[in-house]
Amino acid sequence: MLDKFAPYKGKINSAEAALGMRHAASNGARLLEDAQSLFAAGRFPSATALAILAIEEFGKIGQIRSIFIADNAAALKSSWRAFRSHTAKNVLWTASNMDWSRSEFLGNVFALSSPASAHPALGDLIKQLSFYVDLLANGQWSVPAEVIDAAMAERFIASAQYLQRVSSPECEEELDIFADVVKRYVEHTLESAEAMQADYYQRLQEAGLRPPGHNPWIGLITRRANEP
Repeated sequence: MLDKFAPYKGKINSAEAALGMRHAASNGARLLEDAQSLFAAGRFPSATALAILAIEEFGKIGQIRSIFIADNAAALKSSWRAFRSHTAKNVLWTASNMDWSRSEFLGNVFALSSPASAHPALGDLIKQLSFYVDLLANGQWSVPAEVIDAAMAERFIASAQYLQRVSSPECEEELDIFADVVKRYVEHTLESAEAMQADYYQRLQEAGLRPPGHNPWIGLITRRANEP
């Protein structure tokens, strides 16, 4: 029976990726609703834990995109590992406190995704403290009902709500266009990411998947190029 649930680690096509994104978004919404219900009932530790699980589900949307575009065995292995890693999926839990204007968007993504960032481990620790009793190094017992309060639950519910609003699953055509665009950008720099987004947005416009007219990413690149 266990073999039936063995994790898949191979390639996925755009239809499978789009379906997975929709499932992740739907399950994240379910977990968020449960967290809100528990918060209303005064069950703050459980509300916090489920809000963090919702954040992780919304985080899977981007991880699925990475799996889809992985073009070699090492990238595919790394992407699946991140998809199943709690800390890799919760990197955006502090996002609701940041400036997400278009000019700051990609810079924030780079900062939050940095291996040096400590907040993913902190988010996972808070989830553990919300679920379990533990004995800490200082000799004190950590009890969920004593260490997780309403303010903590509110913060993570707000983060999950924010990610629900901004984490939109992509359709098959969008994913196919993205895969075609991203292979032309091999440098992992902010400037390269901005140029790629401008290219991607233009391709979506040409396919009728975005409104015609001004490409907002081009304006961002021009502004950044003129900065001292």
